[in-house]
Amino acid sequence: MDGWGETLSLLPPTSAEALSIPIYAAKQWLAGKSIGGIVDLEGTSVSENDSRSGGQLRHHGIIWMGNKKKPVLLEDAGDLAHLKPGSVLVVHVSAGGVDEFGWNPESNAPARDLADIALSHQRGRPTLRLHSALVSSWLDPEQEPEPDAQTELLRAVRETRPGRR
Repeated sequence: MDGWGETLSLLPPTSAEALSIPIYAAKQWLAGKSIGGIVDLEGTSVSENDSRSGGQLRHHGIIWMGNKKKPVLLEDAGDLAHLKPGSVLVVHVSAGGVDEFGWNPESNAPARDLADIALSHQRGRPTLRLHSALVSSWLDPEQEPEPDAQTELLRAVRETRPGRR
């Protein structure tokens, strides 16, 4: 979680990569609690008792509040009080919680990082973040990559690091 705020300020989250989920579901998922069916009916109440227990959260995240405000770290259950409707919650792709169809709180598979694609579509200009952990997001998940493609991309990214020639 160290440095997330600085990293996000370089490429802030966009609406194109966001999911809208009920606040109680987000809190329960962060806490590692099971989530029943998501209710999205007016006049229907849902108990949040299960999301207010103490201790460390299963999934850590931050509440992004824009470039001018410091993000709020979510590391233990007490931090969940900061998560309000309309908050922009950012979690690491390794946390899962999504699949190819969208929100899936039962999924533990890493999410695909879509920031470059979302920003390109939203702002009409291409963006490419150079980091070895992102190489797999550059490849088409529908196609099997050439055997050496990912290795070659990783090598190229490593060679672009500042101070290396």
